[in-house]
Amino acid sequence: MKILYTVFFIITSVFCFSQNTIHINENIRVSADFDLQALINIHIEKNENTDEIKGYRIQIISDNNRERVYAEKAKVYQHFSEFKSYLKYVQPYYKLRIGDFKTRLEARNYLERVVKTFPSAFIVFDDIKVR
Repeated sequence: MKILYTVFFIITSVFCFSQNTIHINENIRVSADFDLQALINIHIEKNENTDEIKGYRIQIISDNNRERVYAEKAKVYQHFSEFKSYLKYVQPYYKLRIGDFKTRLEARNYLERVVKTFPSAFIVFDDIKVR
């Protein structure tokens, strides 16, 4: 039994003293296992390679009639050419959304202008383009 306790003590000691100091920036330092540094590096690499983040868009129309949705898309180009429009098909509906807003407040400010032309428009949570 003494041997079992000794082995357990050695193993836990190795894990306790195998920590490394990770420098996030000049003000932030974290003491953690080497695995945490690997996870941080993977996270940083993923964020550098992605073009999308979670954000908000304004949904103009959701309809199963494709021609009607394309007619609304033409109307969007006429009235709101500064917004990029996105047509998404989620069976059986075509969804027309505009904008890439990082915050709901930013989307809300534009929604007030959009509802004058498209009264049924509303804000949706979506993946938005950042580049």
